[in-house]
Amino acid sequence: MTTEEKLARLKNRSTRYEIVLTNGTGTKFLVLYTAQHSYRGLVAAIRQRYDAILAKTGGELPYAAKPGQKFAGNEWRCFFSGRTQRDAIIAGELPFAEVAASA
Repeated sequence: MTTEEKLARLKNRSTRYEIVLTNGTGTKFLVLYTAQHSYRGLVAAIRQRYDAILAKTGGELPYAAKPGQKFAGNEWRCFFSGRTQRDAIIAGELPFAEVAASA
């Protein structure tokens, strides 16, 4: 799907915000886009994508990071990236954190 097609799909829809999973090493994964731009929305996203997050973190549950919260080391955390879905499509989307299909 082209960038133009992705942007056309978003027309007349509510703004969605990007939630990211990272461990502080610069590697980031997309958890999902949500219309709930709040701490509750962040926790709901972690619950919704629980299996995929655990697969990426090796079984470690991430922190739901609040704005301005500081972390030391390589702790896994989820947070709002500050980008909307439209911004992410234009600038380049992150790889999606997904559960591998079982054989």
